[in-house]
Amino acid sequence: MKHAGLRRRPAPPEIARAIIEPGSRALLPIPAAERLDLALCFRSGQIFGWRPHGDHWYGPFGASALALRETGDGIELEIAGPPVALTEVYRFLALDAPAREITRALATDAGMSAAVAAFPGLRVLRQQPWDCVASFLCAQWNNIPKIERSTGEMARRWGSIHRFERADGAVAVACLPSPAALAERSEADLRACALGYRCRYLLETARQVASGEVDLEALRTAPYERALTALLRLSGIGRKVADCILLFALDKWEAFPVDVWIRRAMRRWYGAALDRDFPGAVAAEGALTDREYRALAAFARERWGAAAGWAQEYLYCAVRAGLVEAAAQRVTRARRSRVVQLSAGSRRRIRV
Repeated sequence: MKHAGLRRRPAPPEIARAIIEPGSRALLPIPAAERLDLALCFRSGQIFGWRPHGDHWYGPFGASALALRETGDGIELEIAGPPVALTEVYRFLALDAPAREITRALATDAGMSAAVAAFPGLRVLRQQPWDCVASFLCAQWNNIPKIERSTGEMARRWGSIHRFERADGAVAVACLPSPAALAERSEADLRACALGYRCRYLLETARQVASGEVDLEALRTAPYERALTALLRLSGIGRKVADCILLFALDKWEAFPVDVWIRRAMRRWYGAALDRDFPGAVAAEGALTDREYRALAAFARERWGAAAGWAQEYLYCAVRAGLVEAAAQRVTRARRSRVVQLSAGSRRRIRV
């Protein structure tokens, strides 16, 4: 696959075996000439439950809670709850990803080059697998505020709550219940979290994971197709949610989740190429079909290869920020101007 050499780097020796205990601080170095923008990553639609307070970002990380702050030397880290290996947080923040090489691989055209330039410091995070599965099950046909209300309510009821003491008061972070803990609940319990029809899916999936029917951690080293097949066996998980989990938690950077935003961006920037390569597969409007989903994902993997998932994040941020529409309008104006110039030139030739 194109760009298959884009692999994670080993963690620096100084953190390779280090463990951070509650009440202590650690510094995660950012590789030279690279950036990490915490606000951009946590607001990019790939993760839920993180929020800013002062100059820190707070959120869950499995059974622990993290407090992260950007400094001139890297990312300062505090935890509350069980101790955490520094390498796990380093990987969570994708500091082991070859970000410069990835962005160079993505800049295949003017649109993607503009998106990469507009969002420096954006990375595809490496979430805890169960956190990601539970969150994206709640995300189906839902918006971000409702997703975070539902996951937050589950965490407060059956998960663990950790606190960071600050001069202006404590900051509480609620962590999602484990699959085993959630598996003990009932659909009626989950309805109190405003999950609607998702209650059954979440409960059944928790039981499948808790029983060992699907080993989420093992899927990190499985090939993409095998991991996709395993996730699709989980209750309520379709292709889009599976691709989100594969990309945001299971190290499958070739995964390319498609939603209405990505579809809009792809149609705007690559419509002519899509119509040429997949005639009749990609519609301008209407419901997203399985055929169209597969065509868009195949086009992305052909264009960006093993970095397709990173391209998805840049496209998502670009279309949400209005950059895709603005670029499309500039292209349309340029084409109209060219037509006018050609028409004027034709008239002049006729007059002569």
